[in-house]
Amino acid sequence: MQLSEIELEPETRRKLSRKRGIVVTQVVSGSESQRGGIRSGDVIAEINNREVASLSELRSLLSRQDPLDPLLIFVFSDNIWRFINLSFISGR
Repeated sequence: MQLSEIELEPETRRKLSRKRGIVVTQVVSGSESQRGGIRSGDVIAEINNREVASLSELRSLLSRQDPLDPLLIFVFSDNIWRFINLSFISGR
């Protein structure tokens, strides 16, 4: 999965109450992310109930994440909010 930090569109700014955000630019076919429901164009709003608006915030959260624990990701795309539960350990 590839991510970019971007200036958000006006509609998305209103929904997220911020000017910048993290957008998914590419999802690897067959990856855990794709199977979990992550799609290109998703804007990541929260990870594990913590807001993230920059790649540095995302890195900081992930550095404290136990790799055995799943990630709860709150995304916004196409005017729809979705929760995605990702586990990077096969079989969990």
